[in-house]
Amino acid sequence: MKLAKSRTWIFDNPLFSKWVQYADALSDTPSGKGTSAISTLTAQYGDDDLYKILKAAERDAKSNELASRLRTDQVNHWIAIAKDPVEVYQLYDLQYAPSRLLQNPQFSAWIKYVDDLNAKHEGAISIIPTLRKYYKDAELFNMAELAKRVKETKTMGLKLDDAFVQFWINERKTPVGILTELRLEATTKMMESPLLSLLVKFTDAYNLKFPQTQTTMIETLTNAFGDEEVTKILTAVKTSDWKAKKIATELEAAQLKMWLSSGKSVDDVYDLLKLPSRSSHYDFAGNPGFKTWIAYMNTFSIENPDKVARLLSALATQFKAERPMIQILQAAKKFPSMERDAAKLQLQLAEKVFATGIPPNKAIKKVALDSVGDSVLSSPVFTKWMNYVDDFNKKNPGKEESWFSTLHNSYQWDRLDTLL
Repeated sequence: MKLAKSRTWIFDNPLFSKWVQYADALSDTPSGKGTSAISTLTAQYGDDDLYKILKAAERDAKSNELASRLRTDQVNHWIAIAKDPVEVYQLYDLQYAPSRLLQNPQFSAWIKYVDDLNAKHEGAISIIPTLRKYYKDAELFNMAELAKRVKETKTMGLKLDDAFVQFWINERKTPVGILTELRLEATTKMMESPLLSLLVKFTDAYNLKFPQTQTTMIETLTNAFGDEEVTKILTAVKTSDWKAKKIATELEAAQLKMWLSSGKSVDDVYDLLKLPSRSSHYDFAGNPGFKTWIAYMNTFSIENPDKVARLLSALATQFKAERPMIQILQAAKKFPSMERDAAKLQLQLAEKVFATGIPPNKAIKKVALDSVGDSVLSSPVFTKWMNYVDDFNKKNPGKEESWFSTLHNSYQWDRLDTLL
């Protein structure tokens, strides 16, 4: 049968379907002398024109069944000859569907083509290089995120994420490198960014692929931003109503574990968090790094219960001013691992302050009662201070001080009323 160039002729001709059967049957014989129908049609019309002919024929009820079968044969032919995914992408006119790419059925068909191509040839062809010809990475990340929010397109969004992860693995990228590529910055917004989840997914895949260089998310963030900056971010997120509070808490726990496993001492962590000089009269209240440091003291103490008393005594030697040291002990008391030793030393230091005979309004600051908060009245140091006020007033007639007025100067009236 003579094939004409006319696009309508081949499907209008009643002999065409018989020729297709004949050609395919001949190509399937043991001799293999025949050429399949799709190969012959491709040679006659070329991929582009044949694809358009078949697409048009699919829209006609009379030719739909045969055209659909030939379209499947055409895709299988492309897979057999390893047709470039870029060419297929363009053939599917996907370059003209920028805004709703992941919702386009042709995109799903193209993804399947690349998957089948890799399965057939045991290759590692990625969809990412093709997509990068038409989109910036930021646009693709945004597409994936929006797609994942809709049930009908969630699978495609996840597939695009996975494609990026596999592409980076094949490129032997590192988590720190990907963090930079994702343009994640050292701010609290980073913890809410969906790109952080993509980094987590990549890190998991990286650790599976390269177990000899395994890393963690907290190590990646620390390598990129430093201990102090990461601590500020995690503390800010934890103490706010951010949705990312849970992951921030998990990362902080990982941070403490990382420091402990690397053999860092309590002094080491104090220094890497760039906390104030130990010889200063610094007030730790409100310092985010201070809370993290105390949390590390707890982690260290749990692992080394026999070293707690020595640790606190050593700190008392380093911190010459009573106020910062007592603030340390006040914070340490909240953890069972340090509670007993910290409470004991705190009272000893308070007694030392009271023994100097300074006025109660100065003593209250020295023993840091003005920064205890709502639990001030239940503090054993407060009881000691109250006794000291009475003792001071007896020994210094004419210089008496009111415990209530002194306490009021440290806590506003309305707050003091609630405490009392």
